[in-house]
Amino acid sequence: MQEEVRKGIAVLSMAIRVEQSGYRFYRSAAEETNDSKGKELFLSLAEDEVAHESILQTRLDALERQGTWKRVAEQEWPADSPFTGEEPIFSRERIEEGLRDYTSELSALRMAYLIEKNAVEFYVKAARETQDPIGRTLFQDLAEWERGHQRVLEQEYQFLADRFKLDLGFAPF
Repeated sequence: MQEEVRKGIAVLSMAIRVEQSGYRFYRSAAEETNDSKGKELFLSLAEDEVAHESILQTRLDALERQGTWKRVAEQEWPADSPFTGEEPIFSRERIEEGLRDYTSELSALRMAYLIEKNAVEFYVKAARETQDPIGRTLFQDLAEWERGHQRVLEQEYQFLADRFKLDLGFAPF
């Protein structure tokens, strides 16, 4: 087996583990939150991780069997997320009533942001180091998906963090 194929198999195997870890984290975060939109966000992210894992597994199988990269068909990608960052996710009204109820969400958002940030870095590096144009495109597309997740998570985290600072008397920040 040529070196590039062996390297691709190793990267795909690691990427699958990254997506599986993300899935477990998002499922757990969804179970922990009492905010319905927050639960929806975390479950949506978990579903995306499952779709990404399936895409990666199909590519891994092809690389192991035929020694070639397989293109991703458009219908394999998850549907666009309902969370674009334009509309707030966590209920602003509920936060006004009891910001301290959101401490676990604040931590979950921070961890989720870091998970996505690490995934972006991983996929960018994988794209840079993959010689095959189909494999490179796969990793570039995954990096872009994870960047979208990262943006939404960062925005929600920043909102909650700023509210906490304000509530604790750290304003102006």
